[in-house]
Amino acid sequence: AVQTLDIDSGEYRAATLRDLYDFTRLIDTLENVSWFTRCCVATDVEDIFDLDINTAYALLAGTQKPLGMSFSFGSHVDAVVDMFDIAA
Repeated sequence: AVQTLDIDSGEYRAATLRDLYDFTRLIDTLENVSWFTRCCVATDVEDIFDLDINTAYALLAGTQKPLGMSFSFGSHVDAVVDMFDIAA
């Protein structure tokens, strides 16, 4: 989703990287959810490579559960795998 419901205003607004991280942290606390994948697109990250890297980092930093993500381009996968290898 490129939009999210703002909890303070009750209005829809563009989703941000912080929103993705916050949703990921929420999922991490829910016992009935066993894995997670990107639920929104960080529209505040304009560069496509930066979007993939920062999406991966937000997911990795936000949960210890198994996760899944998609990539804008296959050429971005190696950089994310390298980051995940460092974290492992």
